[in-house]
Amino acid sequence: YVHLAKESGIAATLTVDLPVEEAADYIRLHRSVQLETVFLASPTTGAERLKSIAEASTAFVYYVSRTGVTGERVELSETLGQEVEKIRETIKRPLAIGFGISNPDQAKAVSLFGDAVVIGSAYMRMILDHHQKEEREMLLRKFTRSCISAIRE
Repeated sequence: YVHLAKESGIAATLTVDLPVEEAADYIRLHRSVQLETVFLASPTTGAERLKSIAEASTAFVYYVSRTGVTGERVELSETLGQEVEKIRETIKRPLAIGFGISNPDQAKAVSLFGDAVVIGSAYMRMILDHHQKEEREMLLRKFTRSCISAIRE
C-alpha cells in the first residue's frame, strides 16, 4: 500500500492503532518509498516512549490533547500549555494538536501551543448531520473559514 499511497500524492500516514513499539516493518516500508510517518503522543505518554515516537515520526507528531474517547469537547485541557512545553523538550518535529477541538475559539487556543490544529469530530458531525451536498459544503466552508480567521487573529 505504501507504493500506492506515494503514487497518489500522499505525503504521510498515521495508523492510530499501531503502537510505535510494533511499527518496525511499517516504518521500514514507509522509508523505502520516502513516505513520512506520524505517531501519536498523549498526556500519559512516558519519557522513553516519547523518545521512540520522536524518532519514528518523520513528518510531525500528533499530540492527543486529552485522555478518553474522541469527540467534541466544551472545554480544552487546562494544562495543555504545560503539557506541550514538556513534550517539546523531547519532540523537535512539528506538533499537531487535536482531540476534542470543536469550535474556532478552541482552534485558536490550541494554535498558540502547536504547529497545527486537528479538528475531526466537529467535521464528522457536520457531514453526518447534513445530507444535502450543497448545505453540507457551505457549512464545512463556513466552519473552516471561521477557524482559520480565529487562528489568524
